Amino acid sequence: MFSEKEILEIRNFIQSVNSNLIPVDQQEAVIKEGHIWCADWWTIEMGKILIYGEDAYKLDPLPRVLKNNHLFTHEYQVTTGNFKLNMLKLLKEHKDYSDTLIVCECGRGMDILLANMVKPWKKIYCYDHNDLVINEVNKYFRDKLGLPIEAAMNPSWSYDKLHLNLKGYAGVDFKAILLGNVVHLDPEQKEAIKNNPNILAIIDGEILK
Repeated sequence: MFSEKEILEIRNFIQSVNSNLIPVDQQEAVIKEGHIWCADWWTIEMGKILIYGEDAYKLDPLPRVLKNNHLFTHEYQVTTGNFKLNMLKLLKEHKDYSDTLIVCECGRGMDILLANMVKPWKKIYCYDHNDLVINEVNKYFRDKLGLPIEAAMNPSWSYDKLHLNLKGYAGVDFKAILLGNVVHLDPEQKEAIKNNPNILAIIDGEILK
């Protein structure tokens, strides 16, 4: 699926995340019955799925911090991993639609990393609700890798009011490919995306129709 160069890029990325973990109480996280799910741990495990493949990943023991953690299972990780792989497949098929990318709720930037393997982008707009996340995205992808990123702290539910000098999903007046995986888009927002002829949206591994 991935070349040696791409696998190295994924390894370098998850090593960077692991070396710069955001405190659990300052990132997207769920704490339930003594178990913890957080976005950084999810990102690291996602990288392992992409590197090892589904079958090998299922045989790889979860790290000590995730063992017996009911909020982290191989099955859940594989399901969301398939979203990423389907997204990547569709992005390769439709890459000529636009040289501009919009990444919804980018987190630490896994979708940005994968999209950058498809082709060079002239502009990448991305946002997340956490300013600490945006700082890390800028440091890694803009400052270290030199990607043409414009990132902002902004939740999906206020995108139509304020985001990167755009006028919300309905007001995007240039051709763009939009990526969103397990994001908080309400029906009204999805409808605005779907009805905008400038946007080709890949949501949870499927073309939004």
